[in-house]
Amino acid sequence: MNKISSMLEIKNDMSVSVQKIKFNLSSEYEKFLQSEGGAIGIIGNENYVNLYSCAEILELNEDYAVQEFLPGYLLIGTINDEALVLDQDLNYYIVPFIGMFKKNCIRIADSLEGLLEYLLSN
Repeated sequence: MNKISSMLEIKNDMSVSVQKIKFNLSSEYEKFLQSEGGAIGIIGNENYVNLYSCAEILELNEDYAVQEFLPGYLLIGTINDEALVLDQDLNYYIVPFIGMFKKNCIRIADSLEGLLEYLLSN
């Protein structure tokens, strides 16, 4: 997680345990949430990134009715003005908030490391 810490501002929001999230997270993403509590900032070619804390994940998935519009996906943050979601196969996608449907999902990575590479190259 040192890469994230060196590129983004760490939120340190540990107010909600990762076990409250009822979704199959990768061990690397669980560790990120437990140790960093989310992150925010600009990375790569002016990508504004907000990786939600556990509390934000729970609140915003409910507020945006993610399971209604994208069953089997979890909203974990934003990249610029698009939603960053994770599927049950642990792939990372971007999708518009308006039009949050599976057909609009664009796969960008299959790991947290891959997500960072995507952000740095775009």
